[in-house]
Amino acid sequence: MRRSSFIAVLAASVLGCIPFPHLERESPPVSGVIEADGAPRAGAAVRLVVGDQERACSEFWRETRTDELGRFSFPENRRFVPFALLAMAHTFYAWSVCLEVDGGFVPAIRLKEYTLAGVPGAGPTNEVTVTCDVTGPLAGQSAECLAPRYTFDAPMAGCSCQASRTGPTSALKELVLPFWAGPDVQSSGAVISLREHHACSGTVAYARITKISLDDSEMLVPERVVEFDLAGEVVREWAAPVEPRVLGVSGEELWIRNPDLQGKTDYLAIRPDGAFRAFDGELEASAVVLQCPPLRDFGESAYLRCWLHRDRSSGQERRLAYQGPCT
Repeated sequence: MRRSSFIAVLAASVLGCIPFPHLERESPPVSGVIEADGAPRAGAAVRLVVGDQERACSEFWRETRTDELGRFSFPENRRFVPFALLAMAHTFYAWSVCLEVDGGFVPAIRLKEYTLAGVPGAGPTNEVTVTCDVTGPLAGQSAECLAPRYTFDAPMAGCSCQASRTGPTSALKELVLPFWAGPDVQSSGAVISLREHHACSGTVAYARITKISLDDSEMLVPERVVEFDLAGEVVREWAAPVEPRVLGVSGEELWIRNPDLQGKTDYLAIRPDGAFRAFDGELEASAVVLQCPPLRDFGESAYLRCWLHRDRSSGQERRLAYQGPCT
C-alpha cells in the first residue's frame, strides 16, 4: 500500500472522516444599516469577525464602510476543508459585526447558528440583516433572529438582526435530503455525499431531489409513513427522509421538520405523490401514543411507532405509523 493511501485509511479509521476536499460556509451573506439618532450614518467603518465569538474586533475577516444611506454588506465566507465526516454531525458557526465608535472598534452584535457540518455546502446559508443605531447605550441582550437556528447577543443595545426566510407556502424546486442508500446508489446522479449513520447499521445518502418518491428504492430508500383506519387498514402513505420528525398532518399533507442540508426553512409538507413544499412557523407536535396493529409494510420492526394526531385543518383524528429513530 502506498504511504498516502495508508495515511488516508488511518485518518478515516481514527478520526471518523475520509479525504474529500470541499468548501463549507463559515458565515452567510451579512448586510445592514448603521444609523445615528435614527439617521443614516455614512462612511462608518464596519468589520466582520468570523469564528469564535470571543475574538477581538482586531481579528476581523473583512472591513468595509457604509454608503450614503448607511448601508453595508459582506459576502459569504467559505473555507477549504480537506476531509468529510463519515457520520452526521452538527456544530456552531459564529461571527460578529464590529463598529467604529469614538475612534475604536466595539462588538455590535454576535451571531451563531447550529447546523450541519462536515459535508460540501454545509454551514449557515440564510442571509442576515443587521440594523444598529450607534447612539444607543451599551447594554447586553440576547434573542433569536431566526428561531431556532440563529441566536445573537447584542452588546450594543441599539442593534437587532433579521434573517431571510422562505414564505409560508413556498414551493421549492429541490432540496438536499437524507435517504438510506440503496444497492444502486452509485447510479444516482443526485447524490452529493454518503456517510454511515451514527447509530443504525446503514449508509445515509444526501441527495439533491425535487420529489420524495417510493419508487426509487434501488438508489434512494425513503422512510415510509402510513395512515391507517380503525380496522388497521392502510388508507394513505407518504415517503419521507431518514428518521422523519413528524409534527402532524393536514388534509393530504404530512408535516415534518425539514432536514434539508442547507436548512433554509423550518418544515416540509409532503403529499402522497411525493410533491412537497417548505414553510416556516412555530409548530409543536401534539399526538397520543397508540398500540400499533399488524402492518405488513413494517414486518416485525422493533422501531415501529403509532400515533393519534388531530388534523391541523379539520380537527379530525388521524392515525399514523412510522419507524422511530435508531438508538
